[in-house]
Amino acid sequence: GYVSSAGYTMDAVQGSFSVGLTNIKEEDCERVEKLILRTLSECVEQGFDHTRIEAVLHQFEIDQKQRSGTFGLNLLFRMMSLITHRVYDEQTTATPIQALQIDELLHDIKAKVLGVDGAPPTDPAYFQTLIRRYMVENTHRVTLVTKPDKQYMAKLETEEKEKLKQIQNSLSAETKSYIAEQSQKLTQYQAENNTNVDILPTLKIGDIPTKSPDATVLDKDAYEYAVYNELTDKTLHVRSDVMKATAITNDLSYFKLMYDLQPLFPASSASGRIED
Repeated sequence: GYVSSAGYTMDAVQGSFSVGLTNIKEEDCERVEKLILRTLSECVEQGFDHTRIEAVLHQFEIDQKQRSGTFGLNLLFRMMSLITHRVYDEQTTATPIQALQIDELLHDIKAKVLGVDGAPPTDPAYFQTLIRRYMVENTHRVTLVTKPDKQYMAKLETEEKEKLKQIQNSLSAETKSYIAEQSQKLTQYQAENNTNVDILPTLKIGDIPTKSPDATVLDKDAYEYAVYNELTDKTLHVRSDVMKATAITNDLSYFKLMYDLQPLFPASSASGRIED
């Protein structure tokens, strides 16, 4: 499989691109390196299919806009490169905030590679140029090979014991006595003093609202669709209400369909449902 750190990293002062494989034989390392360089050269020569580029950009947009548990951290990491390089220009309004303007950045890339609003692409070989300049012709790279060590944990434990022993031997008798005395006092304090847990922040059932602020509403207009049954060669027209909810989703729309398959099996008592 691919290494977990594959891809472009721009968190440091100097950005880096890494790619590699895991679980390979040591004697195959040179073959893997040649394979990577050959693949990059083929990308420069052959380019990329426009459908594939559009799909990747679309997936990138979803990944950047979709809200998750680490959404706030992702926003910070997205600006980290510009913050590190101190991108501040009052005349051109260049600030780290521009890294968050995904729509403008994607529009610029699409204009270069795919073309927008009926206009031809301004730089169709944009990605090939970047790959040639920063990967194929760039000799500033390093090959890192990591090898597993079956004795790693044993060596780590031995090293830790040796360090603790060195620290213990370097302590004077007075210091050892002081540490032991402080340890006893801490144990006694923990046994005699019960911490007041009431001062800790807590969440009660009453703090949770009983009604959702963005309640799902039932649309008045019904959606009509046709279901064709190949067994009976008949088409059944079905009406269904559309349920929708308004939420902050960064211009992303989530659409879910639920099909009742019972009309397809009129002779059977079992009914089914499929979601798309």
